[in-house]
Amino acid sequence: MESKGKERNRIFFKTVLILLIPSVLLIIFGILLLPSDLGGQYIEITGEEAEIIVETNEVQIIDLRPQHQYEKTHIPQSINLSEEVVTERYHSLDKREITIVIPHTGNDGEEIARFLVDQGFADVYILKAGIEDWPGDLEKN
Repeated sequence: MESKGKERNRIFFKTVLILLIPSVLLIIFGILLLPSDLGGQYIEITGEEAEIIVETNEVQIIDLRPQHQYEKTHIPQSINLSEEVVTERYHSLDKREITIVIPHTGNDGEEIARFLVDQGFADVYILKAGIEDWPGDLEKN
């Protein structure tokens, strides 16, 4: 009688292990693969939200507008980079620093924000409505 009980226990534990190990492995691999599958995300923000982020953090602001528009007026401390320049020289930017993208159009901002996230930039925001939504001071030439 006692050997049947031991046998049942052994079968039970084997069954639990057979079911548990693959489940644990799926969870572990799922967690490891999840960030790369999603590719991270950028966040669309308003001008007020962007201003708060700029006032309270170290940021890099990338203005995608054409140079002649940037020269007329731009957000202080922003840098003017075209889409092509960003995709060629993104490695010269700090991936750990908060990045705010100022789009020329909604689509170019989303493309560059997604590109930066895909390159490993941690905190990427896009000022969806563009510079017109910026409530703070602007530098004018």
